[in-house]
Amino acid sequence: DFTNAGTIRMESMGSAYNSQFTVTSGTLTNTGTINVEAGTGGARGISADLANSGTINVNHDLDFNKSSGVVTNTGTINIAVGKSLDMILGSQTFNQNGGTLAINGTVNITTNGTFNHNGGAINGTQVPGTGSLILRASALGFGGGNSAATFIVRGSSNLSGNIPSAATVWIQGTGGPGNATLTSASNVINAGTIRMESTVSAYNSQFTVTSGTLTNTGAINVEAGSGGTRVISADLNSSGTINLNHNLSLSKASGVVTNTGTVNIAAGKTLDMVASGGQTFNQNGGTLAVNGTFNVSNGGTFNQNGGTLAIGGAFNMP
Repeated sequence: DFTNAGTIRMESMGSAYNSQFTVTSGTLTNTGTINVEAGTGGARGISADLANSGTINVNHDLDFNKSSGVVTNTGTINIAVGKSLDMILGSQTFNQNGGTLAINGTVNITTNGTFNHNGGAINGTQVPGTGSLILRASALGFGGGNSAATFIVRGSSNLSGNIPSAATVWIQGTGGPGNATLTSASNVINAGTIRMESTVSAYNSQFTVTSGTLTNTGAINVEAGSGGTRVISADLNSSGTINLNHNLSLSKASGVVTNTGTVNIAAGKTLDMVASGGQTFNQNGGTLAVNGTFNVSNGGTFNQNGGTLAIGGAFNMP
């Protein structure tokens, strides 16, 4: 173990030389300051478990390059515009437990990594912010933190915990990992915003609950982006808002959807309940506004039990 109560400066001179700090066995505990600077170029790396209650200023790209390493922040981490903090070696974990993670650049977590938002603040990633927090084929966990932050998930990623009211989870199909699927193993509540939208090309965005119900008290925004399909595979109980600005398929066989909130189907867009096993849509309250098309088939059922059904487009039953 090693404790820094002073200042560690990682910076090159003369040419593009690397600067690396390694703890062979144990944890780097930072109660002081770590300044990561560009100097004359080269790589900057920390190979250690890291417990930060001080300040880390990332003014040059920084790799946390300990395989299966754990970073826990209760202090301040500042990532400058155009710079990145990378955890890409595999099975690494970042615990944002307190303090501030200020992302004016990029945080990249890939290859079965984990990001847990347990407390403190995450700044810079909400529009019109300049930063990005990106998880690729990794796990996103919410354990009590509620920052106004956007969490971008790519590839096949997993979700644990409930999405808090200030958070946005963007299921983003994009170049490189391709299609995006976010999976929760059990019941999940969305009190924030789920954004389903592709970039670059026609990649798919899917949200799956393996066993249980997706309860939406916030917003689900289904957007076209650069194309591809949008799919929710879960029982769905919504008292919030679902905006369909792109076609959406509710694909769980024998799945049940209950609406007491607002579902808006835009003109020219389609909500499909066409999976096998007889899906059920219960319109129990709120508003179902069909300005596009709503298709129910393959033995499906639509129950008008309450609320408002406003049909300005097409409503197709078998």
